Amino acid sequence: GKSIKFADRAAEKYQGKTVASGTGEFYIAQNNGAFKYKLTGYAHVVRKKNFESMLSVWNKEGKVVMATRAIHSMNLEVRVEENAMVWVMLFKNKPILFSFRFFETEALEFVVRKLRVGCYEFAQKEDFQKLKEEDHDAVDGGDNGLKDMDYESDEDSEEVYELGKQYAAAYKAKASQDKNKILEVGIASDKAFVVRGNNIGVFKRNDGRGDIRFKGAIENVRDMEGNLFSPEKVMLTDRDTKLVMLQKDRQKALLMDLNRGEIVEEWQGPKDFDILDITPGFKHQQRSNDMKIAGVNNNSVFTLDPRISKKNKLAEHKIYKTNYNFQCVTTNNDGQLAVGSENGTVRLYSDPSKSARVMLPGLGDVAKSLDSTADGHYVVVTCPQHLLLYHVLHPDGKTGFQKRFLKKDKPIPIKLQLRANDLRHYHISKVDFTPAYFNAGVHKETIICTSTGPYIVVWSLAAIREHGAKARYSYRIKRHDDSIVGKNLGWNSNTMIVTEEENIIATKLEAKKERPKRHKNKYER
Repeated sequence: GKSIKFADRAAEKYQGKTVASGTGEFYIAQNNGAFKYKLTGYAHVVRKKNFESMLSVWNKEGKVVMATRAIHSMNLEVRVEENAMVWVMLFKNKPILFSFRFFETEALEFVVRKLRVGCYEFAQKEDFQKLKEEDHDAVDGGDNGLKDMDYESDEDSEEVYELGKQYAAAYKAKASQDKNKILEVGIASDKAFVVRGNNIGVFKRNDGRGDIRFKGAIENVRDMEGNLFSPEKVMLTDRDTKLVMLQKDRQKALLMDLNRGEIVEEWQGPKDFDILDITPGFKHQQRSNDMKIAGVNNNSVFTLDPRISKKNKLAEHKIYKTNYNFQCVTTNNDGQLAVGSENGTVRLYSDPSKSARVMLPGLGDVAKSLDSTADGHYVVVTCPQHLLLYHVLHPDGKTGFQKRFLKKDKPIPIKLQLRANDLRHYHISKVDFTPAYFNAGVHKETIICTSTGPYIVVWSLAAIREHGAKARYSYRIKRHDDSIVGKNLGWNSNTMIVTEEENIIATKLEAKKERPKRHKNKYER
């Protein structure tokens, strides 16, 4: 009775409708990471009018002891074996962890589902019910939203990647205010390039020794009219001998001959045609002489072909009447494209001139970047506070790039986020992931590397391939001295190149097998 009464009071207090409630115990994490019991009471989710949902915890006297908005940065975690959920709130810029242990699993499942919907609606600024029904499960977890949360096993072992020895090289440049901004690692050579202002540093890697050295810089990058500019996006091509770059105005792609250190060609589309993001025409194309590139702007998906003899290099393309706010693009081995939008939606194309085969809904947050495995089986989407990993393989061996999914078979993304306990342990008050990449080489991809602030994070795709969503926390995290602006690996390499604002670091990755350890929270009365 009390729970229902307080559910009504919660609705009244937050001027909305109580959509989920549960009874249980409320805990707050201590400095040692253990959760300390505070009280027995009620958790309510209230959906307000402006796409906001509130989670509030009430004591038995009817007083609110904790309230927070449902947003992705709460880093919601479900602990099935403890019948609990864990979330994070910032207090004086310090992450504080809370937990609520429900007396009934059904209540946990219901509250978690409504919180996931709340996070989606707040990010998307749209009603969850407007989403196609076939996409509901991807957002709220579906009927089985609590499975696959975490696991441990005596039989299984999984591969994890330890971040080992580091070797640093300085960018030896004339004194300037500029910081390192972009890293591009060659997969057809031992070079790595770092953009700093209107200069490009050239580094040589030695993957055997696991080190990196500064070789020199291409200074004062100028366009063909002789204007200085600072590249905004760069991409190696033609066996790492040339660099394609975009400028701030995004009107053309410029081709630099790295041997001469000069811009030798400019590629563009029709008049006033923006080029927002570019990617090689097919995965690992940098290892060939093919220089076709794929790209997107707000409402177009296209390829530019330098072999076209006129200034307008637009080849296959599809221009939409609707502005879908496309942000980013990637390709697989067959040159099929994945395109990400501002609202987190991902579209898969077999061909840039045809309609998308598949549309994956995302969780409402912007898709900052995408990467696909060479075979097109996995697509990883970088969002500010999490990565989404989609397994887009059909049972018959075709992928979502090639054919549509039946409504009941649409892939549910694995949400990769840092453990709440790591946010507490490392004092991470804000997560903002840099573009996540798979490693490249002759073998199947085994890792996903990303970073946030000064932390490098490496997920084991090998473990996820084997154990699915249960391995969502198979990652390693390591602090660097300085904010990280980029990271990637060379071809068949286990040396990760990391660019901080000042230095370039080579880090050895060491694969090791270990038994999956379930991370158990300690609850103290």
